[in-house]
Amino acid sequence: SDWNNHMLNFGGFGAFGFYNNATAQNYQNFGFNTDGRVDIQRDWNLSASAAFTGTTELLGTPDVAQSVSPSVVYAVPLSLSMFQRFNRLFYQATGTATGLRYSDSSQLNTSALPGSSRDRNEFGETLRAGYELYEGFDFWVQGGLNQRSYMQDINIAGQQRDSSGWSI
Repeated sequence: SDWNNHMLNFGGFGAFGFYNNATAQNYQNFGFNTDGRVDIQRDWNLSASAAFTGTTELLGTPDVAQSVSPSVVYAVPLSLSMFQRFNRLFYQATGTATGLRYSDSSQLNTSALPGSSRDRNEFGETLRAGYELYEGFDFWVQGGLNQRSYMQDINIAGQQRDSSGWSI
């Protein structure tokens, strides 16, 4: 966008491979995204982003025993963030959510999990606080939480893999 205040962007990509002698190896990777910012005041804004992607997993990975065709993972990442500055002090709070869904198109290795056992939602929360020493040069500290929640509480291997963590 070319607005004095606020911002809005759209984007997309595509990478496609088609083979004459190995049509099962054909792939179509694509994605669409948008992000934007709403300026509430001069040093206070909200920003958000959303996307939808479909990408293939590389063939020859340990999860694939015999290549029938590439497995596809669909992702929907979302984020919402608020930034505010008070003189030289500032903070930014961000929340993210990503849904990942796998589509098996290959024969899996006997020790690999099928796509339905890998489908999950990932969440994250971060808080950054800092001080602007001079324009364009900041010192900051950031902490965050993250969670992974699988669609199957117990996968076919009998594992419960939901997890949560933190970072500084």
